[in-house]
Amino acid sequence: MIYSDVVFGSVEPDKVSIDIDELERRLGGGCDIDSEQISRLRNLFDEKVSYRFAYARMEISFPEKGICDFGCGCIESGDLYKNLRDCKAVYMMGVTLGIGIDRLLSMLRIRSAAEHYIIDGMASAAVESFCNMLDKELRAKEGFKCRPRYSPGYGDCTIYNQKLLTDRIDAARTLGMTLNESYFMTPSKSITAIMGIKNE
Repeated sequence: MIYSDVVFGSVEPDKVSIDIDELERRLGGGCDIDSEQISRLRNLFDEKVSYRFAYARMEISFPEKGICDFGCGCIESGDLYKNLRDCKAVYMMGVTLGIGIDRLLSMLRIRSAAEHYIIDGMASAAVESFCNMLDKELRAKEGFKCRPRYSPGYGDCTIYNQKLLTDRIDAARTLGMTLNESYFMTPSKSITAIMGIKNE
């Protein structure tokens, strides 16, 4: 089913600021790098990345404890229920760096283990920064206090719930994102999440 309320688009690479602390944490000090190398690889990364986002706002109800009903389907999760139980509505959201980064990583896996390691860390930091950017935009747009975003695969919210989110935001069309049989996403550097909007 295609939903008409899905908002989606793209962002130019220079609009996304990669958190340096997050990058350093991702690299974990396991690779001796310098600023010149990071700058060169960031330019390569920016040539291949395609930042895309999609989100939809919907009401939520709780037919019973531990069940979250989004209108398009239900998720059974005690942890997600605790996160959302004081909410009247939610955003379902998704972001991706695009398939170009997966292809770059595949090429670097053969060509240079060190560069693969750095670009992989950079991509992980970038998708997190991009998701935080969308998170901040939605909080400002909403004008209500929002709950921390919550992704399938955390706590007791199993990863197969990815399908509900990707279907709701029409991820194949809006993000070029698909799920495999194990419910992992392609492109791999992608995030889906639910962010609750508190009643107050």
